Amino acid sequence: MADLLISVSQFSKQVAIDKLQLDPAKITVLPMGVSEPGTNSPTEPSIPALKSLQPYVLSVGSTLSRKNLEAIPVLLKEINRRRLGVNLVRVGERLPQKLVDKIMLCEPQTKLLELGFISEQDLSDCYVHSAATFVPSKLEGFGLPVLEAMIHGSPVICSDKSSLPEVGGDSALYFPIESPEQAAEQLARILKDNTHRLSLIKRGKQRARKYSWEAHREGLKGIYMHSMTIAQNRKQSI
Repeated sequence: MADLLISVSQFSKQVAIDKLQLDPAKITVLPMGVSEPGTNSPTEPSIPALKSLQPYVLSVGSTLSRKNLEAIPVLLKEINRRRLGVNLVRVGERLPQKLVDKIMLCEPQTKLLELGFISEQDLSDCYVHSAATFVPSKLEGFGLPVLEAMIHGSPVICSDKSSLPEVGGDSALYFPIESPEQAAEQLARILKDNTHRLSLIKRGKQRARKYSWEAHREGLKGIYMHSMTIAQNRKQSI
């Protein structure tokens, strides 16, 4: 059995304890990190279509059921009902056709841009030029898109489940998964209140900078040093 285990979040640690009856003392929480974009990022997006789609909401990741992507058409329908029409940019696995059909029924008609799997630079541009990043997941072990969005200055609207509040802290906006309409209220305020939007961007960047890969590396180094001490002590006791 392992002497030490690493968990990317307190939430994941607790799940491991509850499901596998693991010793809490053997599990160290070491969050993932995020890289800050370069200071010379271009003002124009590298993907020309992004400019014509603004304002748009960004969705990143897979289409697994735990991602709760069914919340997307509800968000768009509600925000369009407020006459604050936004479009959707999707990065990662392409949306199921049934979900696309629901999005296309939003009035006024919402434009959808599916980019698939793209380069890090293109993804960075998608975050930078978005009105907000939407993360409606029911279950996340960590939730890296939350940090990626924050470090790029994209306000985050996410569910209040699993590890997401742990990662987003007071720098993200939350909604209960059973009420995605509340996410539309959050997005509406971002679109209408620039002072609020800028405050979210500032807080988000400050929080994301605490999750650097340098800090992750140092934490990992400390864990390995501790494991070596345990191994040496065991060897001496034999």
